[in-house]
Amino acid sequence: MKKQVFAMASLALAAAPSFASDFYFLADAGQSKLEIDVDGATLSTTDNAISFGAGYSFRENFAIEFAYRDLGEISEDYRENLGGGDYYDESVSLSSTALQLSLVGALALGEAAHLYGRVGLARLEAEATYSYSERINGWNYSESESATTSKTKAVFGAGLSYSFTPVFAWRGEYSQYAEW
Repeated sequence: MKKQVFAMASLALAAAPSFASDFYFLADAGQSKLEIDVDGATLSTTDNAISFGAGYSFRENFAIEFAYRDLGEISEDYRENLGGGDYYDESVSLSSTALQLSLVGALALGEAAHLYGRVGLARLEAEATYSYSERINGWNYSESESATTSKTKAVFGAGLSYSFTPVFAWRGEYSQYAEW
């Protein structure tokens, strides 16, 4: 069975302070797209993604951020009843997380709004599981396997932030991890 993750993207809405503060915390909630190739068939889904992290603004318009991102899970189950108590079950799932370190540059669009870009590295980890079982003519057979793979890939993103107060900002962002 061939398992590959093709691409992961994240659209995030973030609560974080503006670049005016040196240290800040962030929390994101958004969407993540996951794809997996299993025996020539591609499964794809969009799932909820969340992340938590912290940043440090070392210049007025530059910051470094570290974040843990849960990119969601894709799963597919198939069951066929063959009659007479016989059956065939198959399931596959993939979950993915990332540890991400980014340099963020911002361009002020006024007092409260910033256009920003992100470039960095992410340590992506994907865990895939596969299970198969069948009962045919009174004979039972089952197998399962799981695999975990980790790779470091580039991450790029762009977004818009708006500071409602000196300690709270909203960000809308699109991030893309390089294919692996």
